[in-house]
Amino acid sequence: MGPSTRIRPRRPDPPVGTVRAAPQRRVAKRPGRGRTWLAGYSFILPVLALTLPDPPAMGPMLLGSFALLYSQLILPTPSGAGAVELGFLGGAAGDMGEGQAWLLLAWRFYTNGVGVLLGIWLAAQIYGWPVLRKLVRPPAAEVREPAGG
Repeated sequence: MGPSTRIRPRRPDPPVGTVRAAPQRRVAKRPGRGRTWLAGYSFILPVLALTLPDPPAMGPMLLGSFALLYSQLILPTPSGAGAVELGFLGGAAGDMGEGQAWLLLAWRFYTNGVGVLLGIWLAAQIYGWPVLRKLVRPPAAEVREPAGG
C-alpha cells in the first residue's frame, strides 16, 4: 500500500472530565470589555480638548479621535510617516486652535507613551532590570591579543 492509500487510525476521545470547558461568565464579559476599552481609548482626546478655552464640538472630535486611532489599522501607512499627526493637525478631529501642538503631544503620550512605560515597568518587575539591559545593549565584543606578540 502506498502512502496515499494508508488509513490512519482514529484518535480515541479523551476521557470525560479531562477537557475543561471555557467559563461562560468570562466568555460573556469579553465583548463588553473590548467595547469599554475602545470607547475609553477614543475619549482621551475629547477629555484633553476640554482643557482648551474654546473646545471644538464633541461629536466630530470623538469621531475624529476614533478615526485617527483606528484608521491606520485599515489603511496602513509606513511607520513613522506621520499620517496620524498630519490628520490631527489638518483638523480631522476639529479645530483645536493655537494649543493644538501641545494637545497632539499630550494625546500621543497618553495613547502610546503610557502603554510603553507600563510595559517596561511590568517587564522589569517580572524579569528584572539586568535582563532588560541585556536586551537593549549588545554584548561587548571580546578583545583579543595579537598572536605572536
